[in-house]
Formats: sequence, C-alpha cells, structure tokens
Amino acid sequence: LAVGHLIHMVREQYGRSELRSRFWIGNDVQVKNPTVYPFFSGVVNYVSNQWWYKYFRLPKSTARGLWVHCAQEMQCLKEFLPHYYNHSVQKTDDLRKKLWSSADDHNP
Repeated sequence: LAVGHLIHMVREQYGRSELRSRFWIGNDVQVKNPTVYPFFSGVVNYVSNQWWYKYFRLPKSTARGLWVHCAQEMQCLKEFLPHYYNHSVQKTDDLRKKLWSSADDHNP
C-alpha cells in the first residue's frame, strides 16, 4: 500500500550543500499491485482515500515521527558525507591530471 511520496532536494547555499526533504503523506493512497486482487484493490483504494479513514489512520504523530527521523538521519549523514565527497574530489582531480598529462605526451 503506497501512502505517500518523498522527494529530497539538494541545492547550493552559501558555498555548501543544503538537503531538504519533502513528504506528502496520505494525499493519494493506492494499492501497489492492483492486478492481483482487482476488486479488493478497488475497495481498499476507495476506503483509504476517504477523509475519515485518513483522519484516524494517519495521525499527526506520523508527521512528527518523520520529522524526528529526518533530523536523526541528517545528523548521521553530516558526519561521514564530507569525507566521501572530499575523497571523490581528490580522485577526480588525480584522474584529470593523469588524463591531461597523457594527452600532452601524445601531442608534439
């Protein structure tokens, strides 16, 4: 059962990267594979998209839980992602130097 959508947006901000996450929860609840039980899927899709179902099954605590999870995840990511980024930049620079030096060797 798909109950929402998620998107991560990254942008440059003051020379750094800023990651923002956006969640749409409960806007369009759908059975993921309706071909297995088409009638059942139709009933579930209908019921799960009614306001009263969403009110009771998707409480505000769901949104708060996602917010807390994201804060914890971002705290963890900021510890090790800069290391991987710097390592990647160094490897790219090394490769670029190697390619340019080999190109210079072949051009008289």
